[in-house]
Amino acid sequence: GTNDRIDITIHGTLGSTSPYELDLDWYDDFEPGNIDQHSFFRYEDVGKILCITLKTDGTDDYIVDYVYVTSSLWTKPDIWFFMKNKEETVLSKDPEDNGKLKLCENRC
Repeated sequence: GTNDRIDITIHGTLGSTSPYELDLDWYDDFEPGNIDQHSFFRYEDVGKILCITLKTDGTDDYIVDYVYVTSSLWTKPDIWFFMKNKEETVLSKDPEDNGKLKLCENRC
């Protein structure tokens, strides 16, 4: 687990969102074995969702197993995108990856 800050950026066919901090008030996020659900809304239209980038500036090593992201508009039903960390890459402030982990629905 980690208590480090983790930000998410969503990438799509029309661009990317600005980073959003994943943090639930009064809850210990990102603990081993937990499944955390974070909800937020962005006005930025990224088109069809392709990938997400998780970024940390902390010192903990953290393995994210998978991420589900939904694109929801009032005019159409929720569309869910599943991104799995198949290689079990560690999210850390490693100089090699700049503290970033990119997960894609398909290779992109």
